[in-house]
Amino acid sequence: MNKKIASMVGMILAAFCLGILVTVSWRGAWLMPNASRNASSSLPISIVSLHDTSSKLWALNVEYPQFSFAPAAFNKEISDAVNGQLADFKKNAQDNWQARQATTPSGTPVEQFPSSPFDFMVTWESAQINDHYISIVVRFSSYEGGAHGLEELQTFNWDLPLRHDVALADLYPTTVDYLAKISQLSREQLAGSLESASGGNVQTDMLDAGTTPTVDNFKNFTFTNYLVTIYFPKYQVAPGAFGEQRITLPLGTL
Repeated sequence: MNKKIASMVGMILAAFCLGILVTVSWRGAWLMPNASRNASSSLPISIVSLHDTSSKLWALNVEYPQFSFAPAAFNKEISDAVNGQLADFKKNAQDNWQARQATTPSGTPVEQFPSSPFDFMVTWESAQINDHYISIVVRFSSYEGGAHGLEELQTFNWDLPLRHDVALADLYPTTVDYLAKISQLSREQLAGSLESASGGNVQTDMLDAGTTPTVDNFKNFTFTNYLVTIYFPKYQVAPGAFGEQRITLPLGTL
């Protein structure tokens, strides 16, 4: 009897171990290619940093990436966007401060500089960086002396083997009327999140205008092996108090 019990236990353990091995083998075959593709630790990335608080008019805190394994044209897209935003900030900050000085009430001393410097900040984050694709979002935050601060963003997506930018249409090559479908899904997702955030007071006119099925409305996106994230900058789909909005969609099919 003991031998029979031991034999049965052995068979159960063998079957259990075999099940584990089969499961691990299947999961490994499915997960390993994606883990390898998303790995970025061995790829050289240099960070351009500008931290300047020497001016009494503004403070600059800028960081953005450059990729030695990517074409110069792609790196230039990123640096041109940052430098363009920085140039606009400096001009607007100077103009706004001069306008404020010019409208100082008579008899009031004219201040040479603001009590706190205006600020300009650039940050970035990646959706994926590997030997196939680069997909990142760069955010610009600034205060130029106006009534409110500014928040903008821009995404950059590059196909390394094919050496060209990735368009949203490239991610849905078999989806007919992909913009119309993305527009519908965007309104559904955003209506739900904004309704919750606003206590049921969604401004549908802003939401509908900001999600009209045009390329420009959906130009800011990043992607991974599975998901596409579409970003809507502050004021595009809702009042400024709600800030940046985003949605996620499955990659490849809708």
